[in-house]
Amino acid sequence: MPRKKNETTIAIDAIQETPSIQEKATTSKKSATRKKPEFVPNRIITIDGRYRAEDDDRAGVISELQRDFRRAKVLTGEIASVEFTSDGNPYAIIYRDDFKVIIPINEIVDENNFEDNADGKQEMRRQLSAMLGAEIDYIIKGIDVKNQLITASRKDAMAVVRKKFFTTKAENGYPLVVEGCLVEARIISVAFKRVHIEIFGIDVQIPVEETSWQWISDMREFFYVGGKVVVKILELSKDGKDIAIKASIKQAQEDPYLSAAERFKAKSTYIGEVKAVNDMGVYVNLAPGLDCLCSHPDWAHVHLGPGSKVSVLIIYVDGERRRIRGRLLRVISVI
Repeated sequence: MPRKKNETTIAIDAIQETPSIQEKATTSKKSATRKKPEFVPNRIITIDGRYRAEDDDRAGVISELQRDFRRAKVLTGEIASVEFTSDGNPYAIIYRDDFKVIIPINEIVDENNFEDNADGKQEMRRQLSAMLGAEIDYIIKGIDVKNQLITASRKDAMAVVRKKFFTTKAENGYPLVVEGCLVEARIISVAFKRVHIEIFGIDVQIPVEETSWQWISDMREFFYVGGKVVVKILELSKDGKDIAIKASIKQAQEDPYLSAAERFKAKSTYIGEVKAVNDMGVYVNLAPGLDCLCSHPDWAHVHLGPGSKVSVLIIYVDGERRRIRGRLLRVISVI
């Protein structure tokens, strides 16, 4: 039979297996002096558990910019600011990642549309300032990687886009854009009585009478820079590389007066909203695109202004002449 360990032997074995106080201290000291993990600066741990350096992202951006530069690719960006050189010449700024895209005023606004004098240059500056926030096309003309600067031209980009839509023939043998078609345009700037849009590389001014079927007193209340709008091409003429366009926002929409006589009956009363008050009378909007002109009421105690709700008695509706005449009956609410 195997010999059993006596109690003394077991105790000695237990002592040998138990770490001494000195060994504990040494182990604790090693744990305390264990090196912390080293973090590599500018290194990103991706979702899939890999490492990616920020420098790799920057190299990718530079490579893409250089590729766009070589191919003269048409790019799109928003005018974020207007700055000036030391001699007072303005230029537009667009941001592409960490790069600053600089477009001089003579590469963004056509000088031929302005007089060659101080007044003309001042008008060019005003137009550029009004384009703040507009979406435009541009082509890269140069890259300064060290200073993260790009020079570009809007005019060169517009020439490329014009050729694509107005010169190059589609499968049917005609250019993409012809008279009578509907197109989407960018709103470049908005003034009190006009809207400046860009139709595939061509700057077009839309007068107030071609913006809406209803009365508009201030275009800035209906349109905004950076927006888009559908227009109808009314006239399109070409003289070599020069292309001129007349377009209408209003005529791209259905004429509401075609059904006005069916919707609004003479000698009937309707609720409307005052849109404007001038020497002609009070313009009351009855429905989208439909305004009723009413004579000034002899209400000395009431001041009607835009936004006021009124009831109107319809006198007549003339769809062909696009006229609705009425008489104010009472005020429902005043703004």
